[in-house]
Amino acid sequence: MFAVSSVDAAKVYYQTFKRLQSTVPNPLKIATIFSFAANEEQDAIGDIVDESFEVEAMNSSAKEFLKSAIDDYNGYFATSYDVDGKSFQNYYRDLAKRVKNKEVDLLIVVGMF
Repeated sequence: MFAVSSVDAAKVYYQTFKRLQSTVPNPLKIATIFSFAANEEQDAIGDIVDESFEVEAMNSSAKEFLKSAIDDYNGYFATSYDVDGKSFQNYYRDLAKRVKNKEVDLLIVVGMF
């Protein structure tokens, strides 16, 4: 589990790992999850906020990034999660289960766990 201080940092790390893994025969399974806090730009260092499933409250850039990461996750595990409502909650639960079972190699988190 790799905890970062902002959604922007998660995006940079996720995209960098994804790019570096694109040429290896057995790439790592990388996933990300983050909650929405009242201010997405908050400094997450030292703050542990309540987890929220209100994806609609995210700005469009964060939501697009999360959608792309969930699409990658769906490709790894033949699932069909999305960023909307119940599907996102189910993604969260499935991701937690797969992390516990060591099926995800790297989980990038912002303001969670």
